[in-house]
Amino acid sequence: MDRKECRPFKEKLLAHRSRVNDYLQARTSRAASESSGNANQGIGRNVIPPAASERDDDARIDLLETESRVLNQIERALERVEDGVYGHCQQCGRRISKTRLRAVPYAENCMRCASQRREAR
Repeated sequence: MDRKECRPFKEKLLAHRSRVNDYLQARTSRAASESSGNANQGIGRNVIPPAASERDDDARIDLLETESRVLNQIERALERVEDGVYGHCQQCGRRISKTRLRAVPYAENCMRCASQRREAR
């Protein structure tokens, strides 16, 4: 894919990176303020049961890990744009369909290779 064809995908990747960064920063600062003792203070009904709080913490951690992985994938896709190999499957070298790239602009593999990887798990 030439640079002109990559331009809309690069713009989409940059916008997505910005949103993910903003989300991660907001969650990190919120988690820091909660861990400093500002959260779950109070008496009676305002106190969250420990089990529920732990489940919420686990869910937040899982979400942060997922978003961090997505951010990493976006960064690698932007590197591929700069290297001139964006839009080619990292496994087989074939072109990744534009439909797939529109849906998942940081896709590293074509649908065929991605399906094979999922089946192998």
